[in-house]
Amino acid sequence: MRRRGRGLTFVLGAADLVGLALALWTSVPVPVNGVALDAGLRPVAGAVARLAANNGFSAQARTDARGRFAVESPRWPVGWTITLSAPGYLPAPSRGGPVVVHRLPWITGAAIDETGAPVAGALVSVGSEGGPVHLVMTDVGGLFQLTGLQPGVQELTAASDSHDAIQRQLALSPDESSQQLVVLARHLATLTIGSDPAGQPVLLDGQPDPGCPLTPCQLVVPAGTHTVHIESDLYMPWEQAFTLVKGDTISAAPTLQRKMGTLAVAAPLGGELTVDLTDVHTMPWSGLVGTGNHTATYRSASTWPATASGHVAWNQATQISLAPTPVVPGDTGAFLAGLQAYLAAAGGQYGVYLEELGTGRTVELGANSSMEAASVIKLPLALYLLHEVDLKQVNLDDAVQLQDQDFLGGTGTLYGNAHSGADFSYGDLLALLIQQSDNTAWQALDRALGSDKVDAYAAAIGAGDCHQANDQCTAREAGHMLAQLARGRLLSPELTTRLLGLLETTAFNDRINYYLGATTVAHKVGMDGSVMNDAGVVYLQGNAFVISIFTVTPDGDTGVQAIRDISRAAVRLFSR
Repeated sequence: MRRRGRGLTFVLGAADLVGLALALWTSVPVPVNGVALDAGLRPVAGAVARLAANNGFSAQARTDARGRFAVESPRWPVGWTITLSAPGYLPAPSRGGPVVVHRLPWITGAAIDETGAPVAGALVSVGSEGGPVHLVMTDVGGLFQLTGLQPGVQELTAASDSHDAIQRQLALSPDESSQQLVVLARHLATLTIGSDPAGQPVLLDGQPDPGCPLTPCQLVVPAGTHTVHIESDLYMPWEQAFTLVKGDTISAAPTLQRKMGTLAVAAPLGGELTVDLTDVHTMPWSGLVGTGNHTATYRSASTWPATASGHVAWNQATQISLAPTPVVPGDTGAFLAGLQAYLAAAGGQYGVYLEELGTGRTVELGANSSMEAASVIKLPLALYLLHEVDLKQVNLDDAVQLQDQDFLGGTGTLYGNAHSGADFSYGDLLALLIQQSDNTAWQALDRALGSDKVDAYAAAIGAGDCHQANDQCTAREAGHMLAQLARGRLLSPELTTRLLGLLETTAFNDRINYYLGATTVAHKVGMDGSVMNDAGVVYLQGNAFVISIFTVTPDGDTGVQAIRDISRAAVRLFSR
C-alpha cells in the first residue's frame, strides 16, 4: 500500500477479489420450486411451505390453486429443509418438485336406536390414550362427522342420556374415511294403562300410540317423563305424567268421571215413561244423564207407543217431547195406520193377524207371509191329536213309548227327566206340549201320529202353510185355527174346553198377557233366537178376539215388546 498526498490508496490482491465475489454470490437467495399434491394427485391449494436453513435463514410460501409454491433458499454451501403443512393433512418434507401430502383420517356416521330411529344430540368422541380427543354432537337426523384425526388405533365412544353407551376401537389410516353406524339401545320402561270403564282411547305425549289404542293396554316407552291422556265424548279428561327410569314398570287404572248434561222429557199423564229402557215415575221428567244419545219411550193403554231420541251435550240441556198417536176404539183403518208406523220404527219382520170373534172383523199386516212358527207349530199337532180322539182313533189314556229320536232339548222337562223306553199317555204328552211347550213331547207325538197326517189335517182346516217338518206357518193361519177352536168348530165341546184350558195355563205369559192384567188369554208362544211369536184368544169382557203375531228381530227383545204393545192396542181397538 502506498500513501499519496492526503488520501489513501488501497490496492487489493486477486485472492481478495475472489473471496469478495463469492461472498456476494452466496448471500443472494435462490427460489426453490415445488408442487403439493394429495394422494389422488390433485393439487392442494393453501398449503404452507416452510424453509429452514442451518445458518438460521427461514422463508415460507403458500401454494396456489394449482398446488405450486416457490420459496427462497440460501445458496451453497448452506443446508436447508422444506416442510409442507395444510389443515387436515399430515406434514410432508420436500426438497422441491412434486410432493404428496397425505390427508388426515376422518369419520362419517349415524347414530340410531334399536328400532332404526335416529338419535339426535348424542355425543360422539374419538381419541387415543394421551392424545387429543375430538368431540361432536349428532344432528337431528342422528348424523355426525369427525375430521382431522390422527392415524393409528383410536377409540370411538357414543353416548346419550336415554340410551346405552357404546365403545369400539378403530384403526385409522391416512387418506381414508371410516363409515360408522352407531346403534344406541334405548333405556326402556313399561306403562300399563287401564280405566274404569275400559275401552277408552289413549294418547301418549299428545299422540295416539298404535300399540295402545284403547284401555286396557301396555306401552313400552323410552325412559324419561311421559304424559298419558284419556278422554272420550262420554268421560271427563284424565291426564297424568310419569317419570320412568330404565326397567321401570308402572300401572295406572283411573276411574273415569262421566260427562253429564240435563235431559227433560215431556209426555202425557197416565202412561208409562222409560228413559233408556229405565222406568221413570214422574211426568214431565227431568234429570242428569250422561252425554250422548238418549231415547225416551211413552206407552199407555190408549195410545201407540211413542219414541223419540235426543243428544245431550256436556253441561247442556236437551228437551224431548213425546206425542203418542191414540188408538181409537172400533177404528180399524186408524189402527192399521198406527200399526204400520209402529212396526216401521221398531224394525224387523212381522206377521200380524187380528180377528174379532163376534163379528169376524179382521186386521192384517204381513199375515200371509210364511215365517218360522217356532213352538206355535205345536198348535195344529194338538188339534189333530184331539180330532183323532173325537173320532175314537186315539184314546188319551193310551201310552206312547219314548224313543231315542224323540229327545230334543230346549223347552220342557222330558229331555232332562225322562228316558228312552219310558211310557207317557197321549193326555200327559198333550199337557206337556201345550203348557211347557215340551220339545220331546212334540217329537214323540209327531212320530206317533205321523207329521204328514198332521199337515194334511192343518190344510183341511185352512192352515195349508203350516208344516211340522220345516216349522213354517203364517200368522193368519195360526190365528184362523184358534178362531175356529174358540168358536167350537173343530172339536167336541169337551175337548175344546180341555185344549183351551191348557192354553190358558201355559208357563209362558210374557207377551200377549203382559199388559192385560186379569184378562184370560188362551195362547201358544214360540221362540227360537231372534224369532218371538205368540198366538192366542183374548177373552176381552164382552168381546173376545184372536191375536196372532209372528216376529223376526235382531235381538228378540224387540219382538217380545212388539207383541206386548200390539196386544194392548188390540184390546183398545176391540173394547166397547
